Amino acid sequence: MQAMLSDRKGRVLIIEPGVGHRFEHKRYSLMTNYSILDPDITRPYIVPGDDRFERAEEQLEKQNADFSVTDALKILKSVRQEGIWATRVSFVYSVKRHKVFYVLDNRFEEVKEYQFKYENNQ
Repeated sequence: MQAMLSDRKGRVLIIEPGVGHRFEHKRYSLMTNYSILDPDITRPYIVPGDDRFERAEEQLEKQNADFSVTDALKILKSVRQEGIWATRVSFVYSVKRHKVFYVLDNRFEEVKEYQFKYENNQ
């Protein structure tokens, strides 16, 4: 089990119970089904050829300042799993728009949005 928590400023906390946690505040954060903090502990359970994290990270590294939510969703679509272990939820949080864009069951033609509402007392 793992969790990725983010705030409206783009700060991210990755938590993996029994493994640890990591704080990030960078251009992007990425998560997949296996351990981010200690990949060796989940390596025996990774299906051969499952390099989705590495492929997504490689694509993210190549992005420029114009990187958009649409670009991020294209990356997620390119690394999605299909079949019995299909990706069920893919999502992107936009710090600029304070919004989550998400796709259910690989239906990338049906991007849904969730807008966060904030109080003025910051």
